[in-house]
Amino acid sequence: MSSNVEHKWLLDEKDYEALQQIQDITSNADEIQPLILTEILSTNANVEYLQQHGLDGSTDSSTFKKLIPLVSYEQLQPYITRIAEGDDSPILCSNPITGFFVSSGTSGGEPKLVPIYEQEFERRLSFFNYLMARTKQLFPNINCYNDKAMNFHFAKPDHKTKAGILVSSVFTRLLKTSLNLKSIATGNNAIPDDILLCTDTYQSLYCQLLCGLYQNDLVFQVGSIFASGLLHVFKFLENHWADLVSDIRTGSINNPKITDLSLRESVMKILVKPNPQLADLIETECSKGTWKGIVRRLWPNTKYIKAIATGSLSQYIPLLNYYTNNLPIFSDHYGSTECLLGLNLDPICDPNETSYTLIPTMAYFEFLPMDTTNINGEVTQELVDLVDVKLGQEYELVITTFAAKGHV
Repeated sequence: MSSNVEHKWLLDEKDYEALQQIQDITSNADEIQPLILTEILSTNANVEYLQQHGLDGSTDSSTFKKLIPLVSYEQLQPYITRIAEGDDSPILCSNPITGFFVSSGTSGGEPKLVPIYEQEFERRLSFFNYLMARTKQLFPNINCYNDKAMNFHFAKPDHKTKAGILVSSVFTRLLKTSLNLKSIATGNNAIPDDILLCTDTYQSLYCQLLCGLYQNDLVFQVGSIFASGLLHVFKFLENHWADLVSDIRTGSINNPKITDLSLRESVMKILVKPNPQLADLIETECSKGTWKGIVRRLWPNTKYIKAIATGSLSQYIPLLNYYTNNLPIFSDHYGSTECLLGLNLDPICDPNETSYTLIPTMAYFEFLPMDTTNINGEVTQELVDLVDVKLGQEYELVITTFAAKGHV
């Protein structure tokens, strides 16, 4: 069977539609971006923040650029605090705020609260249609037979503001939606969703590894959201492999630290019987005194690593290469807590050469040329639109979502 036939067999109508949309919206960004800005401004014409700056219902881009300043999170924080404390007037957006996403802090700052409402959350979910379609196009055998991805994730506890508004991490919220993880992850995950939702880091990670090791011959992808998270997994394996081997050898959970009964029940649906042969293999590999290439040694059918390893996370690439024996590192998307931004359309490239294609329907994008501030920190150049960026020029990305505007 030819490669083309395989693609047609695996990609369904929804996938083909998503791939065509990627082509259409990126090719027509000059038309789509003004429409997105118009939609944002018209939808939010009555909000306090825009009216305070004199933008009273105008959807003209030049007026918007003139009147609405470029701000950081700190300048928006007083407005966000009011929302968190129960002020339900249209402060930053006209739609009622139904939750906050808490940022990961991976950019070196303190975690931030990012307001979200249902329609904007649905916009984010649509991004994963593009991501899945492109991944299936690149890897035509994914989802065939019993192949499994092994995606490690670390859910964080939800909490509520004084006004009772839910605060959660982006991933935890995605996992808890009716569109469960299998609709936004690559392939069938070797790790059950309810284990991924456990907020006890030790118990969760131990059980994730136990499930992944038990199905080691089915795993084609090892991943986590960030490269740093994946390295945490490998270090945990170094410290706890003997306990994992014991559980696989006996087909039961002997580790007394796994006290969550629902986790035990979920794991035992995977760990259906003792597997002393697999236990011997893991013990042999983990006893060699070197962890070089441990991923390929324990999960021999792994084709690539999936983790964001760009920007500040690129420092972890040498260690990933060490543990994986230079498996391809697949950084498939570019995002932030504020917005999902772009796709890596060539994700199996060298991670040091990764580039992303911004999806112009996600937000209104502008670019601030680097080194364009004076000694007082004031911006001295105008922002550049998405379609007007120049090759070779360095910029900071600025986004205007349906809830706020600021640096990414």
